[in-house]
Amino acid sequence: MVRQLCLSVLLLALCGAGCGWFSSADSPREQALRKMHDAEGLNEARDYQRAAEGYEEALRIDPSNPEPHFKAAVIYDKKLDQFLPAIYHYEAFLKMESDPEKSKLASDFLNNAQFQYVATLPQFKKLANPDLTRLQTENEGLHRQISDLKTELIRVRSEKTSPPVPVAVARPKEKKTAGPSPEAAPPAPKTYKVQRGDGLQTIARKAYGDRTKWRTILQANPQLKDAEDLHVGQVLKIP
Repeated sequence: MVRQLCLSVLLLALCGAGCGWFSSADSPREQALRKMHDAEGLNEARDYQRAAEGYEEALRIDPSNPEPHFKAAVIYDKKLDQFLPAIYHYEAFLKMESDPEKSKLASDFLNNAQFQYVATLPQFKKLANPDLTRLQTENEGLHRQISDLKTELIRVRSEKTSPPVPVAVARPKEKKTAGPSPEAAPPAPKTYKVQRGDGLQTIARKAYGDRTKWRTILQANPQLKDAEDLHVGQVLKIP
């Protein structure tokens, strides 16, 4: 009886140990994807420092994925004004990424981050006023080009995944009058509801047939901080 009891206990112990043998831990790729997902949530919550650190943790787990490099670089560059880590991650991304569109965007961002970093150096601050004004003008031009490129990249991706969405434009109702009025009432402003994947250039192309008129929409909507300040469901004025 005692012998059978000992044998049963031994079998249970072996079974418990065997369960561990057959369980498999998540792969580094899966662990890194979870870290990236957490970093996305921190970025949306505007906890930018922790979001950047989350992307770097994903890179430590799985250094073969270039995407965390780009996402960390953009946060350091655009949100934290930490240009040296931004430059490092842009350069690492460019060494790994093969997509020409993504590489072009990252290269433009890299050039701008390098310029911004140089602008923080003491030697730069000693430049004469005319030189400083010229460099600031060139910097503003680079910002506009980067914004246009990012909007164009979003448009290209949107056109690859979904057909163009017709513009929902509110039109004023015609009023019948008995006689001619001295002054015609101004037309009601047109509006557009932002769809997933929309950028200002995309909206301008839908509204005017010319995506270069995106600045007209930006100027008519002072609530927008820049061309990237869009979210799904937002209603814009279309002048």
